[in-house]
Amino acid sequence: MTVDKHPQKYRMTPSLKKPLGSAYRPYFVILAILTVAICIGLVICASVLKDYDSNLKDQLFHIWVAIPILLPAILGIAVFITRSRRLVIFFLVCSIFVTVLCAAASLLAGLRYWLDGWYATREKLDEGGQCSVRSGICACNGVTKLPLSLKNCDDMTKAANFFIGEIVLSSLGFIISIAGVFLGFMSICCGPWKFIDDYAAEHDGDKQNINYTLSKPRGSVGGNTNNAYSD
Repeated sequence: MTVDKHPQKYRMTPSLKKPLGSAYRPYFVILAILTVAICIGLVICASVLKDYDSNLKDQLFHIWVAIPILLPAILGIAVFITRSRRLVIFFLVCSIFVTVLCAAASLLAGLRYWLDGWYATREKLDEGGQCSVRSGICACNGVTKLPLSLKNCDDMTKAANFFIGEIVLSSLGFIISIAGVFLGFMSICCGPWKFIDDYAAEHDGDKQNINYTLSKPRGSVGGNTNNAYSD
């Protein structure tokens, strides 16, 4: 068998002109549904927190996460319908952006939960500590920072639950966005492939027939006689 001197003739290249493979399509819909659910959850949590106190910091008001996270979901549905691998590129870029956004939101919210007195106040309330409303704020003994202006200390526990919900949802958004990045990369690089234009069957070793014939018997070595094969 002769070896071709132009190995690039066997090279395979991904084609963006080919439609998206059916194996990947359902995952775009699944990620879109999960992303929409996270968006709804973030909007609800942010709305409740704003209702408790309209002066909350932007780090706690995750509408700025809920709206951009919808973009990969919309593109995912579009990819499922059109099977366009070019749209997958935009889906991949948006997923990378949302991944960074959700990571930043989770980190900032976690820091604010710890530094702004949310954790300390919630701990005092759970332990039945001395907490009372003072000047429109739920104040607890030993807590120097007060996160919310509330007329009822029971509302503080509910608000903290919604705040934790925002952190959890933003973290889930980060995980799903990572999955979206992986899905986008696999759909582009590992989808339907095609040979380059100068491919020819005669250069394909898998399609060539190799005939084997018996050669002359070899001499006896140590009392053994072996027959060799040659092509």
